[in-house]
Amino acid sequence: MKKNIVLAQPNARHVTLAVGAGLLVLALVAILLPSQHGFATTPTTTITKAGKQIQITNPSVVVELFTSQGCSSCPPADKLMNELALERDLVALTLPIQYWDYLGWKDTFATRANTSRQQSYADFFGDHKYTPQIVINGEVDVIGSKRTKVLEEIASRSAQNQFPVQLDSKLEGEKVVVTVSEAPQELQSIDAELIAITYRAGAHAVAIKKGENRGRTVAYSNVVDDLTKLKTYNGEPLSHAIPLANLIKEDADSCAIVLQDQSNGRIVGALKIAAIN
Repeated sequence: MKKNIVLAQPNARHVTLAVGAGLLVLALVAILLPSQHGFATTPTTTITKAGKQIQITNPSVVVELFTSQGCSSCPPADKLMNELALERDLVALTLPIQYWDYLGWKDTFATRANTSRQQSYADFFGDHKYTPQIVINGEVDVIGSKRTKVLEEIASRSAQNQFPVQLDSKLEGEKVVVTVSEAPQELQSIDAELIAITYRAGAHAVAIKKGENRGRTVAYSNVVDDLTKLKTYNGEPLSHAIPLANLIKEDADSCAIVLQDQSNGRIVGALKIAAIN
């Protein structure tokens, strides 16, 4: 079995707009709390809809961890992801895969969609697939347990402070309308897909009773629930309306929307929509 063991304190500024007897409160947050790891911070919008607070962030980095409850090399990477999940300005996602289930413990979070997504990255990276594997912005992979290397790769991309294509959103009734800007000149011929990735925010502890991690309790943060392709993108501006109920669910209360180049896997735009209460 192949298995690799892979700010200054700012002041917050708020503007609040109340609409419809308090059903909608829009807080524009220009600068918020500092990053735990010193990553660059990004503007955040907070929407309150029918008593639920939803925070929308334009992150500069998307971090995906491919892991398994049946992989004895994975817990250090899982622990790192628990930290990264607390970073407001990142999209940090845990994607449990299925191919180690035969080792004696069936991963309770693993899905075929997660496994297929890792295989897609393997195709881009030259059939390079293992656990724990961290993929950053769809363009580089790192052994998930190599903490220093992972943080360095994230920091270098966070310093750029934005993706080349801007994603924005607004609430219209019970739908979120996502708008995608025109691509810059170097991406004018891009073939990309807009993808919604719903996930269970926070840490979820699992007591593992069999297999390589038998007797251990491991916490998994921001576990991906579903991946849905929304629309294709060829560099021209577009907008797409998504029912809020499809993004904020009872069992998966947060969502990342990514714009991903289908020729090389690179993520060129991202939006994070997360329930915070």
